[in-house]
Amino acid sequence: LVPILYEAFMLKARGQTLGKMALSLKVVTPEGRDIRPREAWLRGLAKGVMYGCCLFPLDLLVGVFTWERTCLHDLFAKTRVVRVTR
Repeated sequence: LVPILYEAFMLKARGQTLGKMALSLKVVTPEGRDIRPREAWLRGLAKGVMYGCCLFPLDLLVGVFTWERTCLHDLFAKTRVVRVTR
């Protein structure tokens, strides 16, 4: 429950978790806009459920075969991770 809440609250507030901030990454919509709270919660929930059910290898494997390197939790929430220019 804590990882889901952390992910959702951080993404809702800034579009970034602490790790994404350190790597200059941000979660956005496919159009490149900031995500809305609904997308932040969907992404956090999808990621938490997949990791909790030990499906993280499948989640990450999907990212290897998609054009935009989009993992399963990103496809579910309709989000993308992009590099932030400083």
